Amino acid sequence: MHEFCETLYAKFEETGRNKMSMSIQSTFKNPFRALVLTGAVAGALLLGPQAVEAKTVLRLTDVSSDKHPNHDAYKAMAERIKERTNGEVTLELFPNSALGTSQEQMEQLQRGAVDLALVSAHQLQTINPRVLLHRAPYVFDGYDHVRSFMTGPGKAWWEKEVADSGFTYIAPFEWGFRQMSNALRPINSPDDLNGMKMRVTNDPMLQTLFRSLGANVVTMNFQEVYMGLATKAIDGQDNPINITYDVKFHEVIDHFALTNHAYTTAILIANNASWNELTDEQKAIFQEEADKAGAIAHEAVKALDKEVLGIFKEAGIKITEPDPAPFRALMKETYEYVDGAAGGQGAMDEFIALVDSARK
Repeated sequence: MHEFCETLYAKFEETGRNKMSMSIQSTFKNPFRALVLTGAVAGALLLGPQAVEAKTVLRLTDVSSDKHPNHDAYKAMAERIKERTNGEVTLELFPNSALGTSQEQMEQLQRGAVDLALVSAHQLQTINPRVLLHRAPYVFDGYDHVRSFMTGPGKAWWEKEVADSGFTYIAPFEWGFRQMSNALRPINSPDDLNGMKMRVTNDPMLQTLFRSLGANVVTMNFQEVYMGLATKAIDGQDNPINITYDVKFHEVIDHFALTNHAYTTAILIANNASWNELTDEQKAIFQEEADKAGAIAHEAVKALDKEVLGIFKEAGIKITEPDPAPFRALMKETYEYVDGAAGGQGAMDEFIALVDSARK
């Protein structure tokens, strides 16, 4: 997958681009960069007026694995930003929840202890409940529809919601659609979920969704799901395709349904003070490379999903593609919950209308 991302990145590469010279950064709003800049100033005092210019070091945190396409994409992004800014802007990458839980990472971003974070709408909704709208079930048709929204009418929507959350929106990356898998029976309609013991994350929206479909909702720590499936304590679970594969749930399921019942986005956001320490030229370079990296991650996740489904088929797992319409017809209670949690006053209807405008 790393090689796949590199190939995609090469396709996005522009030829004949001149490197831009960048101005020195002089603000000390972030304690980590303050250390870097203080060292540079001390060096300048010792070496005189010919001393090397100070560098801006940005710390990027991420809960996802360093094996995920998102990581490959933003790692290449970091290399290109460093190259195009002549080394004046560099990124330190912290995937695999290296700096703490998802909530801890959000708090670090708020404080400026980290500068950038790749977050999901689920993480951000703890600060701004309105972003729950983007996670509403059966709103998006598929990956192409999502991308059309994120680069079209959804761009301004996300910029506003992230700004209202106290951060700067940079670019969309990719997590993917949640899918249903189980060891009991194939899922072709909502009736097939009736009485099925489905492990659901501690998320009121998803729990309401599955109860509306007739499933028996079971809460269980993610680390316990594999054993729960193996021992029949639960019948099924829901997660994106690549997550289901990474944690080897495919070893203890027999059926996989492409339900696309909820989309999970990944967006790159920045601490406002950190972002504003960059010059306009540096921001332009960063934005261009982030947009490119996000598009690459999107295509890579689509390709990975296709690859993993092939592995599932070879393993004998039965894959179904149920019509979403009967499922969507049962979402009234879930939509009412989302609307209320997002502030009410028709927020859900307005969001669906915006999403509908992105359909090609």
